[in-house]
Amino acid sequence: MQSYTIVSADSHINEPPELFRDIPKSLRDLAPKVVSLEKGDAWVMAPGAEPRLVSTSAVAGRKKEEYLATPVTYANMCKGSYDPAARLKDMDIDHLDADVMYPGIMRYLERCANDDVRLACANAYNEWMAGFCKFNPSRLVGIGVVPMLDDKGGKSAVEAIRYSRKLGLRSVFLPQRDGGVPLHHPDSEPFWAAAEELDMPVSIHIHTTPFLRGLKPEIMNLPGTKEMGTTTVTLCMSEHMALMMFGGVFMRHPKLRIVFAEGGIGNVPG
Repeated sequence: MQSYTIVSADSHINEPPELFRDIPKSLRDLAPKVVSLEKGDAWVMAPGAEPRLVSTSAVAGRKKEEYLATPVTYANMCKGSYDPAARLKDMDIDHLDADVMYPGIMRYLERCANDDVRLACANAYNEWMAGFCKFNPSRLVGIGVVPMLDDKGGKSAVEAIRYSRKLGLRSVFLPQRDGGVPLHHPDSEPFWAAAEELDMPVSIHIHTTPFLRGLKPEIMNLPGTKEMGTTTVTLCMSEHMALMMFGGVFMRHPKLRIVFAEGGIGNVPG
């Protein structure tokens, strides 16, 4: 058995621009796309949606002055963001034995156009991530993604987690940022049952409540708003955990395993 000294439990990747080119043809025009803007490359999650810059998600190896002065693009970001061979070299520089990799733009899967697009994109991402990890499965640990818990009456999330397991992925990420039913809702039960049956840990990541989403720029720029967000951002994890505890999810599924990533415990003094 391989021993590990240093493991990154919460790294992220940047999905390649061509990730969704092979989803069903009828959905391709609705799928997320990369656009080049004056401020850098960005993802548009659905037609007409506001572009989301790759920006600070892809500035590894660059000083702050450099990435503030030069727009971040796929051409100038570290290839380890989306290439497994390059990532292993980056891991060697950082003395990492293994890397647990969360999605980049797919953390916002729920912003896709509809439930058909979400499921197709989730499957495409999971196929890509499974192939990424096969380059060195002892060091590269990819987190799959599943659609919203109530998509297609809960069937989409169940289909995606089963497909993730079939592909060889070891855990899945559950997007909860911009909608969907709460984790203790009856519509979520088929998903929790499948996760328990498959012995598949489910990861819930920080930034999974929409509190600050949609606030107008003049509100976001008022003194104290951003500071409030910074200091309370981990509270969403407590909310999710409390809903699952008091909602009886763990009682109904005693073997279910949940990962709360960036939940704030890392900031507790030793």
